[in-house]
Amino acid sequence: MMITVKGDNIQGLYAIRFFVGLTESGYFPGLEYLVGSWYSPTELSKRSSYFAVAGVSASLISGPLQQAVLKRFSTSSIPAFKWMFIFDCIISFPIGIYTMFVDPNTPSTTDAWYFSKTDKLVALERRRRIGAQLNTRQKYTWAKIKTFFNTWHIYVFPIVFLCYNNTGSAIGQPTFTQWMKVSLGLSSYYYNNYPAILYGASIFVTLTIAYVHDLLGGKLNYVFVSAYFVCLIFGCACLSVWDIPRGLHWACYFIVGIPTSWGQPQIFSWVNRSLFQDDMKRNFVVVVTNTLAYVTNAWVPILVWDTRDAPEYHIGFTYTACLAGVGLLATGVALFFTKRDAKRYSEENDSYAQNL
Repeated sequence: MMITVKGDNIQGLYAIRFFVGLTESGYFPGLEYLVGSWYSPTELSKRSSYFAVAGVSASLISGPLQQAVLKRFSTSSIPAFKWMFIFDCIISFPIGIYTMFVDPNTPSTTDAWYFSKTDKLVALERRRRIGAQLNTRQKYTWAKIKTFFNTWHIYVFPIVFLCYNNTGSAIGQPTFTQWMKVSLGLSSYYYNNYPAILYGASIFVTLTIAYVHDLLGGKLNYVFVSAYFVCLIFGCACLSVWDIPRGLHWACYFIVGIPTSWGQPQIFSWVNRSLFQDDMKRNFVVVVTNTLAYVTNAWVPILVWDTRDAPEYHIGFTYTACLAGVGLLATGVALFFTKRDAKRYSEENDSYAQNL
């Protein structure tokens, strides 16, 4: 549809972008909920990180792909940028069909064709052993919905992820590309391909952290979430000054960009393992955590990442450093309540305490 809209038809672009956002809005929280429905705390970081780096992998190839399209279709009757949408369609459509046939649902509701009866029983037993709620198909009632707001999770995790999601704009605007293009005067070959190095490093670091975290028991999410915010505070504080040594400038984009990949899986694996005992609440908190972040991220960048400030973005980098500070404090609050819950459930000899 995007290739049929003329460049000067802004209303058409708005309409298509609305429907794209509408159809994709449930995809991310749905997958994070499913990941949390099948794996234990010692497995969650890896699985959630696989999902995260899949998106990073798309960014890894998008720059070189865009450069190849610009070069190959520069003389085409269709503008080169529209060819990118054609390739997006070619890639996305079969994946959408594939997903319809392999979505497993949850262990208690799955009717996936590739699971035997034994596989389904094993999945349920795995959930029972970690104290997770087995029956995930229940009706929503007002009484049940009220219980979603009786604990700290609905008030703290959305703030943590909001700070993560909004601070991610420091690399996603794209600030790194604009600095190479405008300040350094590099050609499209460099500013389309160099970010691939950053994304490749992100994948390696994220998976390394995930494997180490799960090996250590999967209960140290706060360490890596805190590390994310510390990196963003330092990197964005330096970039807000702008007039810094060239080497430090290069380093700051990597210090800001690489942690963006591991922040998301560490936050959502934390959410999932904290709410195994109440599946409906876990589902609700995952959705609200994601929604609040994107509701704010839909308009805040317009205010703080003004394209007229490119590539320096003093306001944007300053705002991001401050918001990362708030995220670090929110992470500390989440850690406090997680430790409190672990102690409480341990005193009650509840098997669920092992997840916290």
